[in-house]
Amino acid sequence: MNRFFFALLFLACTFVASAQRMLNFKRIVNNWPTIELYYSIACEGRRLYTEARKFYSIRENGTEVQTESIWCPEPKQWTSLSLAMVIDASAHMQASGMDEARQHTLNMLDILTWSRDEASLRVFRDSTAVYSGATSSADSLRALVPLMHDSGKAMLFDAVHASIAAVDTARTKDERAVLVLSNGHDDGSVITLDSCIAFARAKRVRVYAIGCGADRNHDVLFNLSERTYGRYLFSPTPARLTGIYLELT
Repeated sequence: MNRFFFALLFLACTFVASAQRMLNFKRIVNNWPTIELYYSIACEGRRLYTEARKFYSIRENGTEVQTESIWCPEPKQWTSLSLAMVIDASAHMQASGMDEARQHTLNMLDILTWSRDEASLRVFRDSTAVYSGATSSADSLRALVPLMHDSGKAMLFDAVHASIAAVDTARTKDERAVLVLSNGHDDGSVITLDSCIAFARAKRVRVYAIGCGADRNHDVLFNLSERTYGRYLFSPTPARLTGIYLELT
């Protein structure tokens, strides 16, 4: 049974008596029986940071619901990221799709903050191959990018599922995410799309997808990302990738 909570937050704002408090929900994660609310609060244009329970009331159908925990991040501290990059190197990609995937991969490697972040590189076609486990060495990952070439079938869902499991098992950073670069075709993975989505939600790993190449299966890429609270990016610019990175950290 699905249930939806509406949060009513009462915040003391000391600027002026008529100041308007603005509540912005970033995302709502429904992993029943646990429901997570991610939000930001602003007052007079300034962010408010507080985890004092007395300021919060969450109600369902008018009845107050007991919250398990409230957590507020340190506003001056960046979140560290473990990013699993999953690259489609199947024949579906063709030369143009591989060129796009290589360029987007290099752009993302340029954006990460290597003093606190880490990334891994998994390439899939008939089977999945871990080109590199989680590392904070940007140069070692960049050196692997030219080695990716298109051939064989696409086992997209098997590769994504394995990458979710890998970042969940490591748990070395604050935030964990998977970035898929593919045209969205799958040629017979053991794992299904719905199983991938359910697994990512259960492990609280967001999946982001970048469409590459011709004949893209937009429905698959959209569902894989949006239903795991990530985003589907269609030919993103480096600036758009930077925005996604800032969203994660």
